[in-house]
Amino acid sequence: MVAHQEAPRREGTSGRPRVVVYDPLSWVIPDWSYDVERGILEPRGVQLLVPKDEAESDAAIVDADVVITGATRGQLDASVIATLKNCVGILCYSIGMNQVDHDAARAAGIPVTNVPFCVDEVSDHALTLLLMAERRALAIANRAAVGDWGFSTSPEYTQIRRLRGRTLGIIGVGRIGKEVARKARVFGYRILGYDPNVSDPGDPHIEMLPLNMVMRQADAIVTCADLNPTSVGVVGRSSLDSVRTGTILVNIARGGLVDEEALAEAIRDGRIAVAALDVRAPEPPNPDNDPLAGLPNLILTPHMAGASVEAREALHLMAAEASLKLLTAAGRLTA
Repeated sequence: MVAHQEAPRREGTSGRPRVVVYDPLSWVIPDWSYDVERGILEPRGVQLLVPKDEAESDAAIVDADVVITGATRGQLDASVIATLKNCVGILCYSIGMNQVDHDAARAAGIPVTNVPFCVDEVSDHALTLLLMAERRALAIANRAAVGDWGFSTSPEYTQIRRLRGRTLGIIGVGRIGKEVARKARVFGYRILGYDPNVSDPGDPHIEMLPLNMVMRQADAIVTCADLNPTSVGVVGRSSLDSVRTGTILVNIARGGLVDEEALAEAIRDGRIAVAALDVRAPEPPNPDNDPLAGLPNLILTPHMAGASVEAREALHLMAAEASLKLLTAAGRLTA
């Protein structure tokens, strides 16, 4: 465990630049350490504060030069951003940045950035879930685990398809979406992409189309988009009305991209043959109000797509380097 430091307030910028972790992962992961970040920042004259509780955090961020947030306290909303008197940057301790009110940050003139530390891991996990769904591997493996080797008599046996020649739709063609496309091509998928912010993904193998056309043509869909006000529920009743019977859905981005009530309806009537989800909304799902509870043909993992030893190491390094970059750009630190 990192020894928590006191967080005395300071006025102006006369002291050392200060990076404050708004909601440390060490609050929820006991063995999480910020020693790597401290070892990079302190020699550059930058103070790293890891508050011990919410009260200390609220006091410390008032004069923070950089605020790091990992979403363990919920959104860094307008009311919190309004308290930032000295901040030159907000750093999301993640790839996703939906934990920050971007409009409020923009109005305050505070840039928001992230750390793309696990692009390989998330795209790998997307392919893992996709292949499990295409091969109906989980249902058949569960039967084999209890001694049932008669898979040819199971309903899943008649649903397994050859991957080569299948069409994969990717919603969100950023870093992760493009990696999913690159890896999926190895298996022979034709790749379609939808992203309202990307007209040319820089990959001639990705055919960019409107959402309804991607949904209509795809045999399988992977959501890789960031969660923002325009992408909430992008996989919802309207878009799911376009899919063909037997479509596969994989979500490795954010649970809010999928309207789970609409997904439940699509699973029941067969439009979605398998839903493989690493993310839910909320997390964990409310056991008393989970629209997907008890439904067949679900593959669920607990928001673990970004996990690996290497990703954890990269997160520490990238967070420190991104903090230094924000401070340097703002003139709070010399290059």
